Amino acid sequence: MGAALYELCQRAGDARTLPWSRYGQEVQVKQGKTSTLVWAPLLPDLPELKVMLDDTPRIATVIVIDEKTKRPYTIYNLSKAFNEIRDAAGLPAEYQARDMRRAGMDETGDADATDDELRSLSGHKDRNVVHVYVKPNRRKAANALAKRRAHLANRGCDFGGGDRISAPGGAEIHLDSPRKSLIHSA
Repeated sequence: MGAALYELCQRAGDARTLPWSRYGQEVQVKQGKTSTLVWAPLLPDLPELKVMLDDTPRIATVIVIDEKTKRPYTIYNLSKAFNEIRDAAGLPAEYQARDMRRAGMDETGDADATDDELRSLSGHKDRNVVHVYVKPNRRKAANALAKRRAHLANRGCDFGGGDRISAPGGAEIHLDSPRKSLIHSA
């Protein structure tokens, strides 16, 4: 169940009620909160999850079952089982099952997924919501600068390795002093 929360970036309630009828080469999650249908292809990116699901006995109509009762988890039992696993793993007590979805979304955002890609996986309808999961960090800032440099290079800018950049149209950008005027037209 943790794999469904983490790898597929789904809510605990949706992973808890995921039926076998929505499993094949992909997992289709009909989200309870929004009724959004989310498709998560398992191959080629999640082969371990596919193998795990293929090896899971189909003893109920839903994929995730309580191993003790052989029935679908209740919300209470799901939380209790997660807490037992968390404690056995030595993780902090403040970690909750919903943190698995957040961690998966954070990592997907860190992997430079676009807002639309994140929404396609998470099922969020509003672009503003995905910003909760995508946190600014040094790697993203460096990636933004690298993308900008690549964009400028594709536009024909000459970086030349000196203290100025020659841009299209003859403009020069001086890099030597922040106090001087930075851009001079030719």
